[in-house]
Amino acid sequence: MTSEEVLNKLQKQYCVYYDVRSGIEHKSMPFALEADFHSSSEKYVLVKSAQLWRYENHEYVYIAAVSDLNQENFIKYKDTVLCEGLTRVKPHKEHMYTHITLVLVADNIEPALFKMISKTHFHKDFKCSFHGWVDFRFVAYECSSGSVVSNRQGGNLKRLFDDNEMI
Repeated sequence: MTSEEVLNKLQKQYCVYYDVRSGIEHKSMPFALEADFHSSSEKYVLVKSAQLWRYENHEYVYIAAVSDLNQENFIKYKDTVLCEGLTRVKPHKEHMYTHITLVLVADNIEPALFKMISKTHFHKDFKCSFHGWVDFRFVAYECSSGSVVSNRQGGNLKRLFDDNEMI
C-alpha cells in the first residue's frame, strides 16, 4: 500500500467520530490531516442543576506522511506535536484526560528508530490528576514492509493499520 492510500483510509476512519481537517502546517511542519475529538459525560438527579458529576475527554490527532523516517524527523514531529497539543489543553476540575496523538506514515523507517519509538513517553498530571492528565500517543507505519511501531500509550493505535480494520 502506498502512503497516499494509507492516508485516505485513515481519513475515512477518523472522519466518523472526529472533526478532520487536511493540509495543516504547524511550525513549518506539514501534516496531511488533523483530527479533534471532544466528549463530555454527566450524571444528575431529576434535574440538570442537581449534577452529581461531569467530565470531559479530548483527543488531538496529527497525521503526517514522510518518505524516510529518521531520528531527526521523528524528534521534529514529536516536539512540534507536543508543543502544539499542550497549548490546546485546558485543565479544570471537569477535565479527565487529553490524548495528544501523532501518526506517521513513512515509506521507510530507520531500523534503529523502532526501539526509540517504543520507549517514547510523555505524561503530565494537572493538580495531582484532580484536573486531569495528558498522554502522548504515537504510532508509525512503514509502507514498504507493513510494519507498525508505537509507544506504550499508543499500543491500541496499531489496529488502525490492521488489514481487517481498514475501511
